[in-house]
Amino acid sequence: MVVNLTAGQQNSELKQLNKLIEDLHATKLFYTVVASLLRARVLTEEESSLHISTALEKSVKLCTGPVEVAEFKLILEKSESDGFIDRKNMHFFDNQAERNAVFTDRRFV
Repeated sequence: MVVNLTAGQQNSELKQLNKLIEDLHATKLFYTVVASLLRARVLTEEESSLHISTALEKSVKLCTGPVEVAEFKLILEKSESDGFIDRKNMHFFDNQAERNAVFTDRRFV
């Protein structure tokens, strides 16, 4: 099945998918979709970076323990190596993930 969408419809659909991110596995899936659309030249690099950054902003709040932080860091490293985020933003998100994990860990409450 082939679906032909305009650029505006694609961005709208991706925004809807972004709202469905409730765990880091969904973030990985969203990342794969955006990266595939970029490779297929359906999205521009700027649009792809914006969608990935928005997903990371939402996903960093899901880092509630060491396992989630480790998984999030893998997503960050891949995002930086693929050029979706720069090194500065990678460190910013990394710091946020670490802080969220410490402040939500039951051992420290």
